[in-house]
Amino acid sequence: MSNSKLLEVSIDNNKYNIEYKRNMWTGKEILVINGEEIQLPKKSFRAFTGIDVPVVLGNDKCRFVSIGSKIDIAYNGKYLISGNKYTGLKSISWWCWIFITLCLAIPVISLGGALPAVIAVMGVMGCTRINVGDKSTILKVTLCFLVTVMCWITFLLLLSILS
Repeated sequence: MSNSKLLEVSIDNNKYNIEYKRNMWTGKEILVINGEEIQLPKKSFRAFTGIDVPVVLGNDKCRFVSIGSKIDIAYNGKYLISGNKYTGLKSISWWCWIFITLCLAIPVISLGGALPAVIAVMGVMGCTRINVGDKSTILKVTLCFLVTVMCWITFLLLLSILS
């Protein structure tokens, strides 16, 4: 099962057709620029944090960026599709790893199970997506704290229902 997204951008009066393909089962990612395939390197947590890789369009150096369901090309400090200012993706902060660990503790404490694992993965996804955003650090820490608390509340409610 493949997920494909298309872009058409113009740089210096040259048009480029860009297609981003991601196989949902294997995780293989391919970028096709005017029919030429470029295999994207694998990176841990990319599905959660997004993609920000250099590409060359004609003679110009650009960045292909994919965050969530949105894709864009950054050129000269600006996204060509959205028009927003380009800010590169950030790596996962040290404080975010604390929240990730707290979320991942849910299936460990429950000794496994599909529902605790789903709760944990949703918490990890939420925290990593919040972390790479462009909001203030205090707001991101607060939101990650709330996501983690909601995961634990959901887990405890699940325990009380099942016992």
